[in-house]
Amino acid sequence: MIAQRSLADVTFRVTLDAAPSAPTTQSSPSPISGRLLISLIDDANPNLKGKEPNESPLWEPPQPMFAVNVLDLKAGAIIEVGSGADAVNVTSTAALSGKYRVQARLITNHATSSWRDDGGNFYSDPATFECSKDAKSTVAITLSHVTTERAWPAAEAKALGVELVDIRSSLLSDFHKREVRLRAAVVPPLDFDTAAGRSYSAVYEVPGFGGRHFDALAIAQKRNAAAANQSANSREAWHAALAKQVYWIILDPESPNGHTLFADSANNGPCGKALTEELIPAIEARFPKMVAKPESRLLRGHSSGGWSTLWLAITYPQVFGITWSTSPDPVDFRRLQLTDIYGQRSMYVVARSEPSFGPLFGGTAHIPIRLKDFGFSRVGFGDGPQIVGLGSYRRGGKCIMTVEQECTGEDLLAPDNTSGQQWDSWFAAWGPRNPKGHPEPLYDPKTGVINHTVADQYKKYDIAEQLRNRPQEIGQLLRERVHLAVGTADNFYLNEAVRLLQIELTKVYKPRGTEAERGYIRFVEGADHGTIFGSKDVVAFPQEMLEYLTRTGLVPSTK
Repeated sequence: MIAQRSLADVTFRVTLDAAPSAPTTQSSPSPISGRLLISLIDDANPNLKGKEPNESPLWEPPQPMFAVNVLDLKAGAIIEVGSGADAVNVTSTAALSGKYRVQARLITNHATSSWRDDGGNFYSDPATFECSKDAKSTVAITLSHVTTERAWPAAEAKALGVELVDIRSSLLSDFHKREVRLRAAVVPPLDFDTAAGRSYSAVYEVPGFGGRHFDALAIAQKRNAAAANQSANSREAWHAALAKQVYWIILDPESPNGHTLFADSANNGPCGKALTEELIPAIEARFPKMVAKPESRLLRGHSSGGWSTLWLAITYPQVFGITWSTSPDPVDFRRLQLTDIYGQRSMYVVARSEPSFGPLFGGTAHIPIRLKDFGFSRVGFGDGPQIVGLGSYRRGGKCIMTVEQECTGEDLLAPDNTSGQQWDSWFAAWGPRNPKGHPEPLYDPKTGVINHTVADQYKKYDIAEQLRNRPQEIGQLLRERVHLAVGTADNFYLNEAVRLLQIELTKVYKPRGTEAERGYIRFVEGADHGTIFGSKDVVAFPQEMLEYLTRTGLVPSTK
């Protein structure tokens, strides 16, 4: 028998620099408290070249992370992180072996889903260390940099003609008992006509997860490029033609809990009400050439923005007229990605004995799916456990990350559902508040077992459930105001919920009018969460928007 060498313990010795560097001179406040995160990358993995450890959680493949809470640190303080730390993708520092790149960050301020956008967070430079299997080691790390709050690039925006609208929200400030601001960036129409009689419609775009109003600068550049490069019947021509007829407004959906989805919620407060009653009136007062009518307010969104725009369209039909949405977050919570939160026991696995197993993996109800398409690593059949581990992210037909992996990573980033990342943002937008004032989890983070009392409270945000409860009202809005496209190979399995919504809609509401005058739900064969933008269905959005504006008399006919 060959003797096994014991793995060595690694200790990370983290020093808080007395004067960390920043774009502006700033000394570290004293004392400070927060969450210290140490991220590692396997230096030998070719798929991770060019990645910084502080981009973690990384899932291709999953990489080790460690975390501890720190309290009342002073400049120059040293924190030692060892095998007692919280960890994911590794059992402890004793399980490390090989060469790694390492980086640390200390989160003291959590105002958005991006720690780099918030001021006062400390971080180190990347470093490399090698861990031997038979010797203890200490890795020195210095938190030598501090972030500053991401600022509006006024000069660049002015050069592009983009204007910032930034107002105090009384509704949200009263709810949170602190100052809360609402922001949007407005891209004016190309060749803006100052004639007294000329007015313009507006497209309100809700960015996907992680997107913000800063995205307006890239959109302005894209519109300018389309106008310069257009040719007859080309994609650029339709972009340029639409750009001449509308203001394009990028909303900021960020909060400490991540993307708010612009839903009024127990955790985020009255976000939809604040948008419709405070921000939009402020924008229209600032730009008097903007038509202040529901039919002239168009919506556009992708992913979390796709869900937001669907929600706004059915919740505020007196404010918005029509939407073009792609790859929305789950629209039927019988498929919160792949889980039926009302009928399944666990968020992480589905048992072969559960009623939802058949419909998900080849039964007659809902959508037949071949088990092999998911490529799960946790499959137990035959003499093993009769369960399948559920995926959260796939690419090229292969499951890259499970729900359990993703949620465990979020739990490491910040305890008690406060990471502001995808699943915690859903808890905040759709679920109740726990006794500590944080989002109540839908399921146990360790076991994945669903709390069905909490799940029942999600029903008021379940778009398919709203359709079942109010079939004629919601059915008409979905059929006549919603243009929805999703790829059949969506990376986050979002097409599954859309298919269920389509089935429900077909049952309860027959469309009226011609095809050109009504909405649709379309599945783009083989497209994923990103490639759907290049599909003919989504490329046609600017043309469809322009045809709608022409048909409703909001722009002059070109015929």
